[in-house]
Amino acid sequence: PKDEKFLTWKSDNLIFDAFYPSETGKSVGIVDTDQSTLEKIAMCDWMTAEISNATKGQVLNFAMKRITSRIVVNIAGFNPEFAADAKVTDVKIVDQSDATPQIIEPATTYTDYIPYPQGDGSTGSTYTLLRGRNMRYQYISLKVGNKEMHTAILNSNFENGKSHTFNLKVGKEKIEIESVTVSDWSNSVTIPGGSAGEIV
Repeated sequence: PKDEKFLTWKSDNLIFDAFYPSETGKSVGIVDTDQSTLEKIAMCDWMTAEISNATKGQVLNFAMKRITSRIVVNIAGFNPEFAADAKVTDVKIVDQSDATPQIIEPATTYTDYIPYPQGDGSTGSTYTLLRGRNMRYQYISLKVGNKEMHTAILNSNFENGKSHTFNLKVGKEKIEIESVTVSDWSNSVTIPGGSAGEIV
């Protein structure tokens, strides 16, 4: 009960939809361009669930499923021409919303997404971004010193609920994707203090 209002069953069978997070004011599955902190990236971790044909009085247990995929950029190493203390800066995931890789014509609309950083830019540092349904084709952009470099378009199916790790080898003239790892992104936890709210 809330404000002396109770859940009432208007019919014997009902359908329930649940969304997380629910306070963002954004459309479901749309992610922010700035995901640079834990708080900001958490608000992009969209999950949904549906219970069909719930019977009158049934206890509702929602099994939430992610509707985003995760991109992890791992700085796997630098080519020998760099000093041992080499670092990358300004790591971004750039989305080309109107690009078509099969056509020679370049994109005209570019959107920079700022990932959540872990590390100082040296070997072993990672940069994580949640990919929403408002994103189309992406490449990785970064700087070493004053020089900006980027990868080709990321080739991956980006299945919802999967984590895609791109291991980068950074050279003087280009960035090479050494390998791509796709794994389940399915850690399961009970959210403390979670409460349902009606979306009008």
